[in-house]
Amino acid sequence: MDDLRSEIRAAFEKEQAAHPVPGGLRSNLSGAAATQSRPPRNLQWIAAAVAAVMAVLVVAGLMSTRLGPKSSVPATTPRATPAADYGPPPVGVQLLYVHDSNNPSWLIGFDWSGQPRGTVKLTPEVAQDPSAVKMSPDGSGFEVGGTYKGGGGPFLDRLGHPVVTESGPTGRVGAMWADDSQHQCVLTLSSTYVWRLETQLPGKALRPGAVIARDPGIGQSGIRLAACSFKNDVAIAMRTVIAWPAELWVVRLSDSTVLAHHTLSAVGRLSSVVASPDGIYVAESSAQGQSLDSPDVNQGATSTVIRRVSDWQVVKKLDPSVQITRFSGDGALVLVYYSLPQSGHLSALKILNWSTGSTLWQRDLADPAAFAIAAQPNGRDFALADITLGGPDLKATISIVHRDGSVTKLVQSYEAAW
Repeated sequence: MDDLRSEIRAAFEKEQAAHPVPGGLRSNLSGAAATQSRPPRNLQWIAAAVAAVMAVLVVAGLMSTRLGPKSSVPATTPRATPAADYGPPPVGVQLLYVHDSNNPSWLIGFDWSGQPRGTVKLTPEVAQDPSAVKMSPDGSGFEVGGTYKGGGGPFLDRLGHPVVTESGPTGRVGAMWADDSQHQCVLTLSSTYVWRLETQLPGKALRPGAVIARDPGIGQSGIRLAACSFKNDVAIAMRTVIAWPAELWVVRLSDSTVLAHHTLSAVGRLSSVVASPDGIYVAESSAQGQSLDSPDVNQGATSTVIRRVSDWQVVKKLDPSVQITRFSGDGALVLVYYSLPQSGHLSALKILNWSTGSTLWQRDLADPAAFAIAAQPNGRDFALADITLGGPDLKATISIVHRDGSVTKLVQSYEAAW
């Protein structure tokens, strides 16, 4: 307060110095006072009032300078933490992409050791729905919703720029990235109910392929892709009836030849059929490991099995409680769920070396959870985005489980882009 008084006094003296009293004012005032009947203290009151007004103006100026807002931004305006920019993603490095929590229009690419290596900045048009952007298996390109919504792209290059695609036939009902992370296998359904397995390279029109079925495929039945391998020149498509796998086709991609057609047994029900990325193996999981519409769990197959596609021979039998959900990129490992006997409730998630039966990693499942799963191309690591069911968003705890069972966790929650 003493400092403020000193400032006021100095300012007042400065103001007086700038406007000095005229030299003849005193004699004029004395003469005027002698001719007036009003007491001289009235002039003193006026002078005091003028001084008081000047003091108020000086104080107001000082207070407005000292206490006024320092900027035009309201003090309550939240400030988002700037998103880290890791620069353009490196060429030839396999990356796992997640949506940046602080900037939805950016994608962060992590390598399989868990280190951030690049940032992809989406265009304003694509950024209107960034969660629809999904990466190719090695992160060298993207598609906006196509493989998950049955659409036709659009495709994005490794920097997030749109890839102009030639026009061509329509009727896409499903797609899968190939094991080379460049091509796609595409299922189409014509207006005359002809199912075809075709292929596409982003930027190019669909390449006509094999006819695999002729029926509506709606309601109780549908066909989906299980494998797409340009390295081994093979694709696998599978039909489900209601919820049960029923048929399977093996197609050579180079000449659209249907190499094999297998009808799956209706006696020993299967809960799912998945294939290795190279199309060499398929895994048939017994329905005994999941809740059935019928209370009789004996309807399920007696074993969960792994078959070699080339000769359809069983190469491994596992307990029917084992539910194989994914092969590793090289086909040597499987990610499996275990269920409690005759309950259908999942109790553990494991990674097995299926040829030896050894467990490399395990996590007990105390609460219901959902996982977005990615497999390292041609490798043995898995990425798991652990999404809590019933949560407010799709942000997940992301873990990279390595081939030796060790785990790398990303430091914060993200929404997976796979």
